[in-house]
Amino acid sequence: MLTQGNRADITDSGKQDRVVEATDAQMQLWKRMAKAAADMVQDGSVIILDVAPEAALIARNLRGHKVTIITSNLAVLDQVRDDEAVDLVLIGGAVRHHHNSLVGPLAERMIADVAADLMFLCCTGVRGNAVVDNMAVEAPIRQGFIKASQQIVLLADESKFPGTGSFKLCSLTDLDALITTSGSGKGMQDSFAKEGKKVVVV
Repeated sequence: MLTQGNRADITDSGKQDRVVEATDAQMQLWKRMAKAAADMVQDGSVIILDVAPEAALIARNLRGHKVTIITSNLAVLDQVRDDEAVDLVLIGGAVRHHHNSLVGPLAERMIADVAADLMFLCCTGVRGNAVVDNMAVEAPIRQGFIKASQQIVLLADESKFPGTGSFKLCSLTDLDALITTSGSGKGMQDSFAKEGKKVVVV
């Protein structure tokens, strides 16, 4: 089931962490994006799913597929823990109880020892030439996952252009593909396509 995986982080403020429930409309966008992401995965692939709620939806779509999933997202664990087709590698670390994620120096050290074919990267904003995040404690985890991956697919719905965030995860030039929604704007979609990046609009 999707419990904490239904929540989207909007800030990172220690003990005052806040979460906001996804609206029905937002959840429908995430479900379409997750299906498009899962359709990109070939059997035998090693993929990375980050802490975003969209990641748990991707994992749900990958049930029954012979893939390896590397993640720090406990909601992903909930989706595939009983699926014998999926090999799951869970990155250890300190548990963020209200965010269903594992973080900290231990997690960062473990990420340095993994390698993946593909990462599905989520964010809180796309600003200028940068993919950004607003959670300081999660940014190093995502940055480590990016370095460990041969290809990066960004999942960013229309609310992420420009969205929020001041912690740079990567540059747009580091991406290989974009999965987005129609409201992100044709100009943004065309700019990705002109750079030779695959663009999927759901």
